[in-house]
Amino acid sequence: MEFGLTAYPTVSAAAVLDLYDVLSCHEVITPKNACQLNFKRQDLMGVEKRVPLAFERQLWALGSKSPRLSNIGFAVGTQINRNAQGVLSHLLSVADDLREALYLYKKYIVLMNQCEKIDVVEYGWGIRILYLTDYDYEFTQVSTERSLSAMVTWAKYLTQNKLTLRKASFKHNNVANLPDYLTIFGDKVCFNQKETFLDISNSVASLKIKSANAYIKNMLVKRIEQEMKVLYIDASLRDKVILIIRQYLHSQTCSSDFVAHKLNMSRQTLHRKLTKEGLNFKIILSEVRQEKVIGYLLNKSHSVESIGSMLGFKDASSFYRAFKSWFNMTPKMYRLALLSSEEPEMITTSAPLAQEQG
Repeated sequence: MEFGLTAYPTVSAAAVLDLYDVLSCHEVITPKNACQLNFKRQDLMGVEKRVPLAFERQLWALGSKSPRLSNIGFAVGTQINRNAQGVLSHLLSVADDLREALYLYKKYIVLMNQCEKIDVVEYGWGIRILYLTDYDYEFTQVSTERSLSAMVTWAKYLTQNKLTLRKASFKHNNVANLPDYLTIFGDKVCFNQKETFLDISNSVASLKIKSANAYIKNMLVKRIEQEMKVLYIDASLRDKVILIIRQYLHSQTCSSDFVAHKLNMSRQTLHRKLTKEGLNFKIILSEVRQEKVIGYLLNKSHSVESIGSMLGFKDASSFYRAFKSWFNMTPKMYRLALLSSEEPEMITTSAPLAQEQG
């Protein structure tokens, strides 16, 4: 089922509504700029409604650039919005205890966001909750802060207990807002680690959920299973290739050999099947890179050189050549245009697609 996900990932409208309302509350979204968004608040109403991941990305980008909201991930993750609870939230609220809620969350997290995953690993001392996001690389830290702080916040809310973590581990480096991490996760916080996870003891995992209801739980599971069937549809070969490239692009392993291996076929078979559909692997790879590069350039913390690596290029010169073939200017010039008040038309004209190296 790994590659049965829809080609264009979606998220729960309730989760996006949560983000939208936080941005509105902090005046990041105003009546003036709300009309510039690709959707309206009323488009997000509906417990079972889904919207493209691109909508959520648009809000993350808006919030990340705003000086009004420096810690947007925590701002969203540490609040309970009763008006923005989807079917998964309702299911967790009727689970028997925190351990069962975690396993249900692991199984059905795709309902909330098709690019987020967790794993639940049992140890003698308790449970490790591994965060395994496929989120776009430029928003990995903010999505991590949102998701893990939400886990802690919801665990406290559902059990009505103070939650003490054994350990909280993060892949990203030491942060400027360390006091926020200590307040949310406790003093056992580590950065620059190989894995992102939360550790809880058996006593915490066994905490009962105050609103547990076996009858409603069984009804919701049946309803959710029907929704899951809609998400796992047969994707085209092009869609499958795109999904793999998006997930592994920054690791510099996204050659056609690597993608073919992931699809359980030879490189020759992959190219033959793509050619039969009128497709070319290098062009698909280039399209994904162009899709991602704008978000990277908007994030001032990424140097131009590091962006080339995040896009899977072997060296800076390969990245520069490819970028000029896309936009007829250097990455630095393009970034200046993006961050200035230039008209959008100036920075959206691409040259005819050229074959890339790297």
